[in-house]
Amino acid sequence: MGKINRREFVGTSAAWAAAPMVLKAKVLSGANDRVQVACCGLHGRGRDHIHGFQALKDVEVAAICDIDESVLADRIKEFVERGWKK
Repeated sequence: MGKINRREFVGTSAAWAAAPMVLKAKVLSGANDRVQVACCGLHGRGRDHIHGFQALKDVEVAAICDIDESVLADRIKEFVERGWKK
């Protein structure tokens, strides 16, 4: 496989990010009615991902991580303030 450019990477990444929701809607049922996701890198766009996932029905942000402990602490504080499952 050759090199991919930034545009191809972003497009592929977006498709993979949407895959759990597409699979849930078309295939999964029963015990798999709830999709759990993990978000890594919580500053800027990562924060947007958390908010987007939390706004979706039957999606739970099950794990978060960030190398910057102050950013991680801010996101945990935000979870508590918004009443999201910690």
